[in-house]
Amino acid sequence: MTRIILLSLLPAVLAGCANLSEIGDYDKSGGQRVAVSCRTYTVYDRPGAQQPAFMVMAYGASELSAVFCRPDPPSRYLAGFESVRYNVAAKRFLADKKAPNCRVTKATELSLIHTEFEYRCG
Repeated sequence: MTRIILLSLLPAVLAGCANLSEIGDYDKSGGQRVAVSCRTYTVYDRPGAQQPAFMVMAYGASELSAVFCRPDPPSRYLAGFESVRYNVAAKRFLADKKAPNCRVTKATELSLIHTEFEYRCG
């Protein structure tokens, strides 16, 4: 059983080693670490763009170890985006950014380990 779980997560682990071309026009000087439960993510922000957005990047190893974590309770989900991958990290990022007047307007899963969240403040 454990072997099946580990093999099913192999694509996510391999994707973690992939080229970071998904970062594109985001700030490449370094992202902000966001920890949720037993997972760690890096978030790259693009606040000054015409359409502000941030990208959540997961780590294959972190996702692999998450198999042994408890699921996040629904109260941690980003309202309106519950089915989008890494929505809990997005909600935590906005909370850590101390931007209570900002909200996510669109989410796009770019790859197994990258999800982009467009947002608006004000």
